[in-house]
Amino acid sequence: MDIYVLDEEFKDLDVLDTYDSMIWTERYSEFGDFEMVLSGSKARRLDKWTALGIRESKRVMIVETIDEPGDGTIKYTGRSLESLMDSRVNLPTNIASGAKSTPVTKTDTPQNIAKFFFESVCRTNTLIPADNLSFVAAGDLFANGNIPRPTDSVAFQYSEESLYSAIKAVCDPFSLGFVLGRNHGSPTCRFQVYTGSDRTGWQTVYPAVILSTELDTLEDPQMITSSANYKNVAYVFAENGSRIVYADGSDSSTAGFDRRVMFVSATDIT
Repeated sequence: MDIYVLDEEFKDLDVLDTYDSMIWTERYSEFGDFEMVLSGSKARRLDKWTALGIRESKRVMIVETIDEPGDGTIKYTGRSLESLMDSRVNLPTNIASGAKSTPVTKTDTPQNIAKFFFESVCRTNTLIPADNLSFVAAGDLFANGNIPRPTDSVAFQYSEESLYSAIKAVCDPFSLGFVLGRNHGSPTCRFQVYTGSDRTGWQTVYPAVILSTELDTLEDPQMITSSANYKNVAYVFAENGSRIVYADGSDSSTAGFDRRVMFVSATDIT
């Protein structure tokens, strides 16, 4: 896998085709991260804030930490470009004019609200133009998956918080992903809220992805089982009363060592 060093305009500047190890982690609704280790003659020096890309991904990784332990190796780590949204603030009020903080309600589909947050902070920001990201263009990176996006409008009340947190607060309840990246070979970055694709054996639109040792799609799997968080009895306390609730296979006779109790505060339920 070749690693492309990108210039300030996110164009391919150079390629790293020799390295000791690379971990490139992408996430559906969070920023990703990477770790790359080089040594000896391969230990090319990269500056902090260097952007990296690969042909197989739309994500862009940013070098944030350079670790030289003294053994001739250099380890570069950092996060994907979506983490930049944690350095922007979603503002419902005009802070540039000294306005007081007042929560605002935005009504639209979840994906449109998330897109509005990003656009108004990072692309069309006239209140604080310095917060705009000049390298981000309008439009989408790719077609949505075959899982439909929500079509009903929701009323979302928001106040001052990081843009990253605001977008996650809108996307997470509706299983929406988001990406700030580019298509390989194109310097243009775009922000997109998207859905994934159903890759189960129940659909026929895409080839199914089934991970199973029986189908030889997994090699040398490592298995971990744990009962550390196992509970079979819940003590539930609500505003108007309380109940003891038992898990399947347990009842009032479950006692002693076999009885694992959890506390549930349901005081917001009447």
